[in-house]
Amino acid sequence: MKTPLVIVLQLLLILSLSAQFDYPEAKPKADQELQADIIGKWKHSDKSGYSRQLIFSNNGVFTDTVRTKDGSVKTDKGLYHIRNGELTMDYTKGKGKEKLKYLFIDDEFMIEGDTLWLSKNFGVGGDKFLKFKRMRIQNG
Repeated sequence: MKTPLVIVLQLLLILSLSAQFDYPEAKPKADQELQADIIGKWKHSDKSGYSRQLIFSNNGVFTDTVRTKDGSVKTDKGLYHIRNGELTMDYTKGKGKEKLKYLFIDDEFMIEGDTLWLSKNFGVGGDKFLKFKRMRIQNG
């Protein structure tokens, strides 16, 4: 039978040993979002000063940054997914939280299974048929 003194000493030994080890802290969700791998970037600009950049991450989050001709910059964020030949971009910040659905349009993007290939004309329009494969993203 152990005496109370032995039990107390054993507890103190256990506590002192466990204090020597660093335990990983849980990272906030925002940090996980920042550390997501970027799986695709798309950029468009013209001579007038207008430019637009989309960045897609592997966690289903996208960032849409537009610089207008007067130099002002607006950045929106949201979630995206590709299903049944549609790219859905759900803006959770800016643009009034609207959901945009892009259907297969020859001069803007092409979908093969769950892979999206954006062309240079995406979101800009125009009648030029440019090369795809500027960016490849898998369903997030």
